[in-house]
Parts: sequence; structure tokens; C-alpha cells
Amino acid sequence: MSAFYLNELILSLLTTNDPYQELFDCYALTIDKLSDIDSSESVLRTFEINLLSQIGYAINFQTEAMSSNCIDDKQVYRFVVEEGFIRSNTTTPNRSLVKGSIIKAIERGDYSSSEVLKAAKRITRQSIKYHLSGKELNTRKVFRSINKSN
Repeated sequence: MSAFYLNELILSLLTTNDPYQELFDCYALTIDKLSDIDSSESVLRTFEINLLSQIGYAINFQTEAMSSNCIDDKQVYRFVVEEGFIRSNTTTPNRSLVKGSIIKAIERGDYSSSEVLKAAKRITRQSIKYHLSGKELNTRKVFRSINKSN
């Protein structure tokens, strides 16, 4: 299912005849790593972030939106696809907010914490959904139908 998802992402987000050599090298490596079931979530997040970057929709995990201020470990941010990470006035993280320390962990590719993995999934999903312009991926429909039947 993960390989099907990767293929669908590529077919949905890439334009025909554009060379993406680095992306396809990353794709081949990702497919190889997916055989390790324990790390499939982190492997998928890494690929999604790389894909977005390669096609011109990179997520800036280093600085706050519309500023050159570095992401602060101790602050809490809201992610807005077309802007980036916006510092929140609240210091209490919730489902729509993410700690600066987690943003930095995502940038490093450090998915050793479930909290980081969940935040990375939420951020990449939000970005991919936006760039798909409302088109729903078939793999998401299949995942939902499998989960309903279980």
C-alpha cells in the first residue's frame, strides 16, 4: 500500500516530461527501505518532504513565516501551507499547533518520537492536500475502507 501511495503521489503531483533525477533516486531508495515495516512511517515522511521540495513546494523548517527568525525550540507554531510556520501567541500546543523542537526534529529527519512522526504526517498531509487542489488520493480511500472493515 505504501508503494501504491508513493506512485500515486508522483503521478498526481509531477508534470509529464520534467526530469526529476534526484527525486527518482530518492524514490528507489524509499521503495527499498519500505521493506522494513518498523520504519515505514518515517520513510514515507522523508519521501513526502523531499518530493515537495523537488517540485518547488519546499516546507521551510528553519525560519518563521515571513521573517528571518529561526524556529525557536521553546515556541509553538501553526503551519500554513503557503506561508510556513507562524508563531502562536499561546504556549500550549494542541492538534493544530506544533512545538518548535518538533519542527527542528522533522527538519533533521529525527522521527524517533511518535509525537514528531504525527506532526510530520499532519504537516505533509496538509501540504500535499493543498497542492493536489482538492483531488483525493485513491490510496486514502482504500485505507479508509480497510479500516472500516476491521
